[in-house]
Amino acid sequence: MQIHILNFVLINISFGDWILISLISFLLLILIVLLNTLKSLVHEIVPPIKKENEKTFIDAIESSLTNAMPIDREEEILLDHNYDGIKELDNHLPPWWVAMFYATIIWAIGYLIYFHFSDSAKLSLDEYNDEMAIAAKEKSVFLEKEGNKVNEETVTLFSDQENLNQGKEIFTTNCTPCHGQSAEGSVGPNLTDIYWLHGGGIKNIFKTVKYGILGKGMTNWETQLTPKQIQQVSSYVWSLQGSNPLNGKEKQGEVYSENTNEIAPDSLKMQTKK
Repeated sequence: MQIHILNFVLINISFGDWILISLISFLLLILIVLLNTLKSLVHEIVPPIKKENEKTFIDAIESSLTNAMPIDREEEILLDHNYDGIKELDNHLPPWWVAMFYATIIWAIGYLIYFHFSDSAKLSLDEYNDEMAIAAKEKSVFLEKEGNKVNEETVTLFSDQENLNQGKEIFTTNCTPCHGQSAEGSVGPNLTDIYWLHGGGIKNIFKTVKYGILGKGMTNWETQLTPKQIQQVSSYVWSLQGSNPLNGKEKQGEVYSENTNEIAPDSLKMQTKK
């Protein structure tokens, strides 16, 4: 039971938790060393009164941490070096320092295996690529939302091929039964000439597609297409001006003047080529 609990704890502790635990342990070790140093300084000022060969608990901890030669035996480890009266002791490295040195080696091996030879964690470059992919997706969602805020007053004409291709797909899927494969007109009017029943231009077309034409069979697409999709298909329809497909339906409506965004007067009407 205890083994299962230990395994559960080890598995559910994240790599960041291990770093935090290691840091806390390191800070505690430094605290102990600082307290030991403080004790030594205090003892130099006020020597402790104790029986000969008597060791306190603090002395035991100090001895296990430093493994230093007692002051009264320092002559045994005194080296021959003498620099202006300064001599050197050949003390052992403190056990805590040696333990930390070996711990860093073990840590480095574990880090290498964890990050470079297993699928447990990602390298910095992989994390960066993942974050950039998430950011690109969020940007796409944001732009999609912004695009769907468009209406018949703010709509603009798409001229890039990607949006026109999207508009063509929407037109082919939804509009060909009434307007023909090439928008030459069938049940609905010809969309490739300069004559319009409800106004040409991106704003008029957008409005017509969005709200439909009650009583004339033009469906209200507002509930089936997003504003951006309506903008795409409207831009595609407007791009068909002058394409003059075969078997184009006869003219219907009035000539549209793009400059004024209104129906042109009779004097400006032009004949279309059929």
